[in-house]
Amino acid sequence: MAIPNKQVVNTAVKELVRHASNNSHPSKKSKLFPNWYAGITNDPKIRQVGHTKKAKVEELKAWLPKYARTFANARAIENMLCNKYGFSHCRLQGNTQDDTKVRPSKYVYVYYLPAHLR
Repeated sequence: MAIPNKQVVNTAVKELVRHASNNSHPSKKSKLFPNWYAGITNDPKIRQVGHTKKAKVEELKAWLPKYARTFANARAIENMLCNKYGFSHCRLQGNTQDDTKVRPSKYVYVYYLPAHLR
């Protein structure tokens, strides 16, 4: 696997953590985000539809995709969100691709996932 670009990874993580903080209940602001989901995909629109149907809601709260440029960057961003910031619904594996024969997952996405939807 390629080496992630630290600048791309750190910038994206800051933006996604800021987004989660800004969209969290004010009384529950902290540096950890256990009610947030983070994942990677090669098509954010299709992934959003899939997660929306799975959660059985009309829309996902605070959905935000972020282009990471490479699979290595996307995976590093997801790892940091889960391991450092406590996004608790991370797969860190799954059906993502780092293969030139298919479209590699180069997007990271986050959204709020309340307990009653898990």
